[in-house]
Amino acid sequence: KLDGKSLTPTVAAVLGLLLPEMLSLHTLEVTGVNQSILEAEEMEVLFGRFNNTLPLHRLTLRSLSMKGCLSPLYRNFHFFPSLRELSLEDLDMGEHDSCFLNALCCTAEVTARVRSPKVTYKNLEQLKLNRMSLTPAAAVALGQSLPEMSSLQVLQLTRMDHNILRAKEMEALFGGFNKTMPLIQLILSGFNLRSCLAPLFKSLRFFPNLRELELEMLNMDEHDLHGLLESFQFIPNLQELNLSGNPLGHSVRCIVPHVIDLKNLRWLWINQTDHSVEDLIYVRISVQQALPKLEIRGYGLFF
Repeated sequence: KLDGKSLTPTVAAVLGLLLPEMLSLHTLEVTGVNQSILEAEEMEVLFGRFNNTLPLHRLTLRSLSMKGCLSPLYRNFHFFPSLRELSLEDLDMGEHDSCFLNALCCTAEVTARVRSPKVTYKNLEQLKLNRMSLTPAAAVALGQSLPEMSSLQVLQLTRMDHNILRAKEMEALFGGFNKTMPLIQLILSGFNLRSCLAPLFKSLRFFPNLRELELEMLNMDEHDLHGLLESFQFIPNLQELNLSGNPLGHSVRCIVPHVIDLKNLRWLWINQTDHSVEDLIYVRISVQQALPKLEIRGYGLFF
């Protein structure tokens, strides 16, 4: 774990020589300082020298600027067949780096480039793309890969500056599911998705084991909320629902008749949803009559 390190060309070269020799390595975390810049040459020496498979289970890259330089990493992904958790956080990726997301399933193009057998990453259990911009190309690439991740249990997609995703990108991202997935946690936060969430709600039928659903700061409106509520029938095992940071206003009251059907629900977060105190009290009293163990979190009140 290299936390808060400046990866100079010399450090990258030395580390690139050492990593292929770490035959028992299970976890690799590299965190830069204020988006430390890695040029193509550093990425090549850092990730371009593998010649044997490693038992890597967890790979995290955080706070790095590597725009246009990810090729050496995704070109050598096939050396990590046991990867369980992939976290990319606060990376400054370029538009053409969206092909990196395709490499999660090693598409035919990538397979030909690395001249190796196709690897589908069916072992991947956690995919976390946090504080990253999802360009249209990246949304398409990721949407093609997700349905193939048959072991995926955790999916996190977050952005800090309300990156706008249109209906077309949302359809590309969540419209490709056609079979049940073992997903138990789905977090989508920080994007501007007003009136574009229908593809996500339709995909919930493929996540019957979902326990945690966080839809924070998505600029959801009343129409979006009704679409979500109609999808509750597909996620009966839900234990935590977070709708904080959405301008729902008085429509937050519409949650009541739907939430009470989620018998396993234990946490409901509705902070900063533009509701009144009266709205929150109504939700609290109505819901807890049916679900006395449910804890409700709303701005200024804790139940």
